[in-house]
Amino acid sequence: MRKRGLDHLVLTVRDLAAAEARYRALGFTLTPPAQHPFGTGNQLAIFDGNFLELLAVTDPARIPPPTAGAFGFGQHTAAFIERHEGLSFVVVDSADAGADRAELAAAGLDPYPVFDFSRRATQPDGSQPTVAFSLVFVVSRRLPQAPHFLCQQHNPEHFWRPEYQRHANGARQIVGVTLAVDEPNALRSYYAGLFGWEAMTGQGRGLKIATGRGSIELVATAELGQRYAGLALTPPPGGPCIVGFRVKVDALDRAADCIARSGIPLHRGDGRLSIAPADDFGAVLEFVA
Repeated sequence: MRKRGLDHLVLTVRDLAAAEARYRALGFTLTPPAQHPFGTGNQLAIFDGNFLELLAVTDPARIPPPTAGAFGFGQHTAAFIERHEGLSFVVVDSADAGADRAELAAAGLDPYPVFDFSRRATQPDGSQPTVAFSLVFVVSRRLPQAPHFLCQQHNPEHFWRPEYQRHANGARQIVGVTLAVDEPNALRSYYAGLFGWEAMTGQGRGLKIATGRGSIELVATAELGQRYAGLALTPPPGGPCIVGFRVKVDALDRAADCIARSGIPLHRGDGRLSIAPADDFGAVLEFVA
């Protein structure tokens, strides 16, 4: 099995312009808005090898009707945002979506068929070449609100532009994502199919998966308050969910100074800086050195 890593995380919001303003205030550089062919639009904070996707339903009329046997990205996003804002997908990188789908199926994960799509991507010089992707969705019944999918990029030269990877807060990479689940160890076989049994280590009732780029941390819902002490965190209703993510920065002091200028409340402790869900569209954002 190839060592797969975190490709990106999806933060679903009701107002893309508001999310853009907030993330720029936090010191992130964002790509210009882009439109998907299935009713959603996004802006990206691109890092070294992975990125954060700010996503919203921007054209509800273009969300296609359900198709038997296919995962409806636009439909899932519309249903998600009716409940709450927050992190809605964990995305894993792929070098060959077709081969990866076959591998996941052999591992018993029941992946959806490969989904191909393309869109325009505005470059720093204003040009708009096409970028294309192949996705493989794989949903665990224990994580209905937190689907995972694999993403193969077909035009990386138009995507990983260095101009978009320079952030005033010194952000370098997403290095972790945290999920709240009732019984983390019940998901061992699911994550073994994605990353291999050797990637997993137990942490009390919790579980940590070391990927090729960043880690996935499963925290027992009952212990969430300990993991995020001081943030008064209350997970959204509806079961297991993606709670927050960690971004590595050049220096915590640099990030703190940048955020302080924005006036956004910042929590310090345990060697990290944290933004509470109330100030980050339902997600905990942590900065680590």
